[in-house]
Amino acid sequence: MGHFTIICDERRLSLIINWIFSRCEFRPNITLYQPVAMNSIVALFAKVILITVCSIALLGCDSKVNLTAVAALQKRAKDTNTSGLVVYIGDSLIVNDSFGSKPRLQDAMSATKSVVNLAIGKLLTDSLIRSIDEPVSLYYPEWKQGNKKEITIRHLMNHTSGLQSDRMTNEIYKSPDFVQLALSAQLNDPPGSKFFYNNKATNLLAGIVQKASGIRMDHYLKAKLFDPLGMKDYLWLTDSFLHHYNSTGIQDTAYLRQGNPIAMAELLITPLEFAKLGLFILNKGKIADQQVIDEAWLEELFKAGQDFDPTCGLLWWLIYDPETSFVSFREEQLEKLEQLKLDEWIFIELKSIKGDYKRPIDFSNRLDSLPSIQAMGGRMPFRLKLFEMGFYENIYEWHTTKVIGISAKGTYGQYLTIYPDKGIVAVRMIDPENYSGAEDDFAEFEYMVYDLVK
Repeated sequence: MGHFTIICDERRLSLIINWIFSRCEFRPNITLYQPVAMNSIVALFAKVILITVCSIALLGCDSKVNLTAVAALQKRAKDTNTSGLVVYIGDSLIVNDSFGSKPRLQDAMSATKSVVNLAIGKLLTDSLIRSIDEPVSLYYPEWKQGNKKEITIRHLMNHTSGLQSDRMTNEIYKSPDFVQLALSAQLNDPPGSKFFYNNKATNLLAGIVQKASGIRMDHYLKAKLFDPLGMKDYLWLTDSFLHHYNSTGIQDTAYLRQGNPIAMAELLITPLEFAKLGLFILNKGKIADQQVIDEAWLEELFKAGQDFDPTCGLLWWLIYDPETSFVSFREEQLEKLEQLKLDEWIFIELKSIKGDYKRPIDFSNRLDSLPSIQAMGGRMPFRLKLFEMGFYENIYEWHTTKVIGISAKGTYGQYLTIYPDKGIVAVRMIDPENYSGAEDDFAEFEYMVYDLVK
């Protein structure tokens, strides 16, 4: 097909024509330019031409995509300093926007954990492990003594291992060996008895993948999943690399060949490559006609991983039907917070926002509006204060119904979001250097993505 150059002075028109050609049999290779200034008559003529072409092309094309919602998503992404936004609907690339910058590797942060889930699923598919209910001591015999012998792979994946860990990651990043740090951790709680988001325990999964497969986790995923998917633009950092960098300030790539790939974070990847993993899940674990990861494992991604937090699955986060699910901040939550002996001013204001909220972001915005919380710098400093006081639970309660999607999520607002019934895969990534505060977390991303298909 030939190459067409279209001059357009409005993002939405360029979006429309890209989408239309992606949905029809006629698929030219289109380059769009957005000049700084345009003669008004020429601009009007270009709009008329584009709208006419669009109207003709729409005949016979799928019109389930809500273009207004797509435009709103792109605008909100730009307003929150997003570095890369990718949206697929079905197999059609609807949005691939780096907002004026060249696409580059971004740290997926904790969204890396969801990729580790796929490594475990591949081990199961390849019969290299029998079940995630196997004890970790099968791979690390030093755990066969004492209560650690009860810890299973599942416990590592659903954050109920009971291993000691700080909520923040300072201790981990100071260690030269993240797997050994996890192996050496004390047992604070009986395995399976308590939910605690545990970065330290997650890192042990990299060691288990290597023990079971015989090769490093990043190499295993490269051979078994990334290469078959055609993924090239990524880099997985190791604990040795980071320890050397933190000690010397020198980024020496030789250290990427040493140590353990980090399971809790540090997969550097472009948004477009990250989206390929979402498409793989959308395709139920198949590449071409080959079942690479058992479909039954991928179905587990859409189930709660434990009984304590309904939104946390096996290293993925669940998204519930926004029409029938909600969160509440009621007397029970206030009673828990009262035990922390918060400043009276804060507690009085918290009482004023009791009630039910359609979405967590609605509650968070209400929390941010309180003068006492604003005085602390917003909800994130407030949460850190609660962590320091030993309170790690959500301060609201979920009332959930049907799971409609899943997300891989990381600090600063990294997202890989999948809605199977709507055929949507969406990625949003932000460079930490561009992050200016909680607004840039883009907490409403999942909901805006859900609205893309009518």
